[in-house]
Amino acid sequence: MSGGAEKVDFRRDEETRHLAPYRGGEFVGTANCMGDVPSSGNLERVRSIVKDIYRAVSELEGLYPGRRFTPDSHMVGSLGEVVAAERYCLNLIEPSHPVYDAYDHGGRLVQIKTTQGNKVGISEKLEDRIDESGY
Repeated sequence: MSGGAEKVDFRRDEETRHLAPYRGGEFVGTANCMGDVPSSGNLERVRSIVKDIYRAVSELEGLYPGRRFTPDSHMVGSLGEVVAAERYCLNLIEPSHPVYDAYDHGGRLVQIKTTQGNKVGISEKLEDRIDESGY
């Protein structure tokens, strides 16, 4: 992050449905990180790997009825971070950084929360929030 970077917000362009840079009341380019064109091209591969993981979980649970093979919270959190980075053009910060997980092109810090359930705990006051179910 450069300290002198001009602040750019990201908003959903209703025409393209992509999250795009927005400054001074207008869109100032495209980010293409929502929809079919992820930031690094890895999102489809990540989706495929996640499906393979849950297929393996299902197969193991079928082989050993009553035994749970649920992916742990660390793996789920890391998966959420890379998916969010791909979808929203975020730059990931080193793992285990206190409070924040990434920053956007404008330098705004981002905290990413992921769950396999239906709620997450947020301990910090946040300026903005995006809630999504699935990806």
